Amino acid sequence: MRRPAETALLVALAVLAGVALAAAGAGAERLLAPAAVGVALAGLARPDWTAARRVLAVLLPAAVVALALHFFRDDFGYRYVWSYSAADLPWRFKLAGLWSGDPGIMLLLAALAAAMLSSLAAAGRWALRGGFAFVAFFAAAAIVFDPFAAQAPAAEGMGINAHLTTIWALLHPPAVLFAFLIVLMPAAAAAEALLTGRRADWAVLADRWLRPAWVVLTLGLALGIAWSYEDYTFGQFWHWDPVQTATFALWSVLTALLHLQRGYAKHDRYARLHPVLGLAAAALVLLTMAATRDTTLASSHRYVGATAAPLLLAAAVVPLAAMVAGLARRGGGVGLPRLPLSPVQLAAWLFVAAAAIALGQLAHAYGAELMRLDKPEELRPYFETLARWIDGEELQRLRRAFAQWEVNPYWVNAWMAPLAAALALVGGHFFLPLASRRRRWAVTGAVVIVGIPAVLWLGPLAAAYGGGGMTSRNTVAMLPLLDLLTLAAVFFLGALGAWTVARLRQPGADRLRVAGIGLLHGGVAVAVMAVVVATVFDGYAQRLLTTAEAAAPVRFPGGYEVNVTAHPPAPSERGSPRVYRALADVEWTLRGNGAVLERARGYSVYRDEAAVMAAAERGPMRAICEALDYRYSRYAATPSRMIQPFIHRGLWQDVQVWVPLGTKGERLPIVLKVFPAVSAVWIGLAATVAGGALTWLAGLSRKRRKAPQ
Repeated sequence: MRRPAETALLVALAVLAGVALAAAGAGAERLLAPAAVGVALAGLARPDWTAARRVLAVLLPAAVVALALHFFRDDFGYRYVWSYSAADLPWRFKLAGLWSGDPGIMLLLAALAAAMLSSLAAAGRWALRGGFAFVAFFAAAAIVFDPFAAQAPAAEGMGINAHLTTIWALLHPPAVLFAFLIVLMPAAAAAEALLTGRRADWAVLADRWLRPAWVVLTLGLALGIAWSYEDYTFGQFWHWDPVQTATFALWSVLTALLHLQRGYAKHDRYARLHPVLGLAAAALVLLTMAATRDTTLASSHRYVGATAAPLLLAAAVVPLAAMVAGLARRGGGVGLPRLPLSPVQLAAWLFVAAAAIALGQLAHAYGAELMRLDKPEELRPYFETLARWIDGEELQRLRRAFAQWEVNPYWVNAWMAPLAAALALVGGHFFLPLASRRRRWAVTGAVVIVGIPAVLWLGPLAAAYGGGGMTSRNTVAMLPLLDLLTLAAVFFLGALGAWTVARLRQPGADRLRVAGIGLLHGGVAVAVMAVVVATVFDGYAQRLLTTAEAAAPVRFPGGYEVNVTAHPPAPSERGSPRVYRALADVEWTLRGNGAVLERARGYSVYRDEAAVMAAAERGPMRAICEALDYRYSRYAATPSRMIQPFIHRGLWQDVQVWVPLGTKGERLPIVLKVFPAVSAVWIGLAATVAGGALTWLAGLSRKRRKAPQ
């Protein structure tokens, strides 16, 4: 571990070198990645060579600094800058260009990996060699995709997709990438533990790295959920996109690792299972990154540009091969714990099962697409409606777009709901603050034997569901499972709350850790149930109006009224068409029962210079379907069209107003969506991340107190 003074010196050297190289230009920065690969390979041969770590901590961050400066200076003589930026783009979106394509992402990952090498210095040679290997891999990938490739200087860049003109593009991708790297870097120590039986390094590194990896990944997912809510399918939080599905599997494996960590580090349990899951997590990182770049399945994360998917898939073979070799060498099997399982062990296995369900459905979708199987009609929403409005070659292209397979969200949800209920029941039993084992089982047994039949018979969610929103018949069919999940969540939150209060009142309690555990587990339960409530009990209404008609008060169910005044925006207000341009400058007012809830000004529909397909203004049904289904939206206007809502955020419910108004006076839909309990979603996610951070800090504090003075 570096001292603060040394770290500050290396950072200063990296910044100065990056500034100097950016000022010099002439492609001098292209020498940094090859030099870094050479140094990293030398580090593989001599992992204890401190100078190699220091040199890498300067070379690769300097390259990132130089690339960022080229974005800020609009150096369109660099192809990567030209591809993902424009002169009048705000600086924050120019910064996001660093992780908008593989050239920048690979370089950024190499630089972050180089900066993390010092944290592996106290570990053995396996861990350090693994760290150097990842630096070499990402630096080599940066050479292949070359973010500093030159071209004839251009007066203007290509700009960016309008969907990326949001603060979430600045926060979500780097958080997820950073979490991925925290999982990857100590993976070689897991291989050492599995292949040789020397578990000391993996035990220490897992204890230090897995919890921050979980916290940062959870934060990244929470930011992605907030982005999806504002951008996707009229406010959908989660839709089992292939990338989301793979990332969820990774999150579940990390969660299982944390549940098994104490037994592995303190009591020598799970000698094979724990490092196997560590290697599985590393492989899932690489597979998730590959899925982000792969176009085999329909995806709302459709990646555009040169792709590193083949390299990432090849790299994923390494941890998977180490896992297989280790299991074979140690006699097969993963070292299943002996029965009966403790609640913590059972929870870990349930999270492993959740990961397996997600990966199984993802594999099914890939297999069906690669074998060119016919996609069932129920997995092709909106196609029949669209087919009535479109004909000719466009219809054939659309048919091909909708024939592309994707993860079946209803199938996954139908398996995840009872699994989540089982997790909540197990967790509630664990947290019951009852000293008597018999009493704990009596309470849990009463919930299972009496509560489950009662809630399935009464069906509270089905009874309360009014059918006023966009909830599909597939979701309605699984309302009994959601009733079961609700019962389990209430039991879990009650037991957790009682446990937290009881522990905080104990003399000498580690209050930071207790509060962290309570917030973490309670936050997950609250967020999950709030998402269920918001999506099942949402409200939906639309009005077909011209721009002139929308200027008058438009009445919606629930006592809401909306005024929308739209006119063409001045070019100076929205910048160059090469970046993005609004089709309507909108002033809108939302009233609820006569009172003004929200009054604001914004923009309704954005386009950039990408060509819009023929008949793109064919009427209201087309506009509705573009917003409803990401496959059609991205097919019909890639990447030129975006509809974002105006949102009134209330304590008890949110109101979204989607205004796809153009400037031609045609009748287009104004859509009003009402979501209950959205505040609870954000509160739950914030509590989860805060709780994870507190437990991490509590662990660090405990280690400092135990360290010899």
